[in-house]
Amino acid sequence: MTTTGAVAVELYGLPLERFTAARDARAKELRREGDRTVAAQVARLPKPSVAAWAVDLLVRHERDLVEQLVELGAALREAQETLAGEQLRELDRERRRLLTAIGQQARALAEAQGQHLSDSVLGQVQATVHAAMADPAAAAAVRSGVLTTSLETSGFGPVDVDGAVAVVGAAPLPHTRRTGPDTGAGSGMEREEEPHRRREERRDAELAEARADLAEAERLDRRAAEEAAGAHRAVQELDERRAALAERAERLRHELQAVQDENDELAVRLTEAREALRQAANASRSAGRASERARARVERLER
Repeated sequence: MTTTGAVAVELYGLPLERFTAARDARAKELRREGDRTVAAQVARLPKPSVAAWAVDLLVRHERDLVEQLVELGAALREAQETLAGEQLRELDRERRRLLTAIGQQARALAEAQGQHLSDSVLGQVQATVHAAMADPAAAAAVRSGVLTTSLETSGFGPVDVDGAVAVVGAAPLPHTRRTGPDTGAGSGMEREEEPHRRREERRDAELAEARADLAEAERLDRRAAEEAAGAHRAVQELDERRAALAERAERLRHELQAVQDENDELAVRLTEAREALRQAANASRSAGRASERARARVERLER
């Protein structure tokens, strides 16, 4: 019988953009098969946050690294309880190294699935893993592989995991990493293979770290190229605006010169008009006096 937990494990391992469509399709399929209870539960599974999805991705593809951090958290808690100062400092340095590595791996894994993790989201991923180091309940939530939201803690203590897991009580994803050779008939062969296995693990870890470094370098290269392209566009835009202003200034200089020429011409015409007005006024006065003399003579002769 299909369980909600089993379906959740499938769904939360998918690329983030496929989650909603795959969940709805799976719920529809379960309803068609007559398993309406599980179908209803699957339909209500929440889409994980980007940070939670990235942690789920780490649990599936970098489980050993996650387990190292969880185990390191237990060692740190024990060191704090026993006040082992030098040991505590050494473990803390290892904690910072592993958190940096897990951040690089998370970004590389997400980039491989077409999902970019911002610095803010990456901080949430590291905070979630740090919470798993601090509290066994948070560690169980992270190990489940069906985390829906990021976790956080201010230190080593209880972490609020309420609502952080898609299916409460779901079994954690299996982890097959062996911590030492088995005893019995096959133990001799396994002891012979142990150095080779460790070399393979170191090589795989170095390869994963190199891929993470490559992904980070490519991301930085893309960002630098985008910034350079943006700066080039800005220079082009400013050059175009400067050229437009220069053209406008030249046009305005021509217009100003035309206005000045017209003003000079109008000044000359105004002077001429004023002189004509003065002459016309003088002539009018002279004609008025002559008219008065003629009228007076006419009047004398009529008497």
